[in-house]
Amino acid sequence: PGSPEVVILPAEPRTTDDLVLQLVTEAQDADGDELSYEILWSVDGVQREDLVGDGVPAGETARDQVWSAVVTASDGSQVGPPVTAEATIRNTPPTVEVSIEPEVPTTDEDLVAQLSALDPDQDSVGFSLRWSLDGAPTPLDGEVVPASETSQGQLWTVEVTPWDDVSQGQATSASAR
Repeated sequence: PGSPEVVILPAEPRTTDDLVLQLVTEAQDADGDELSYEILWSVDGVQREDLVGDGVPAGETARDQVWSAVVTASDGSQVGPPVTAEATIRNTPPTVEVSIEPEVPTTDEDLVAQLSALDPDQDSVGFSLRWSLDGAPTPLDGEVVPASETSQGQLWTVEVTPWDDVSQGQATSASAR
C-alpha cells in the first residue's frame, strides 16, 4: 500500500483543544485490498504507547509541546511507508470573572472589583482594569473606587482584561449602581 495523507486538527491547537487525526486522502493499494491504519502518537519525540486511536484528549497536552502522529497503512500482508502529521500546542489566553462588591453599594462604601482568573496553561495572570462612570471613562485603574468618588444613582462599571506571559484574554466587565 501507499501512504495516506493526514493532518492533526485543529491546525493551531491550544491547551484546551483535543487533538484529532484526520485522514485527508486514503492510502492506495495496487491489489485493491482493504486497508487498515496504525497510528503512533508521540509528544516531544517520545512515543505515547498509552494513546490509541485517532485522538489525544486536551488534558494530555501542555503549551509548547510538539505532538506527532505516525500513520502507516496495511493490507494485512504488507505495510506501506509511514507518514507523519505534527502540531505544536499554543498558549491558551487566560479568562477572568469579575464582580463588584458590595452588589448594592451605599455612598459610604468603597467599590471593590473581585477578580477570579483561570489560565489552562497554569501561567501567572495579571490584570488591567478600567473604570467608567455612567458610561464615561475615568482615570481610575485599580481594584478599588473610594467611596469619596461615588454619589447616589451613579452607574460604575469595571472592565478587566487578563493577560499571561504570552497573550491577552478577553475583557470582562461588571457594574454596580
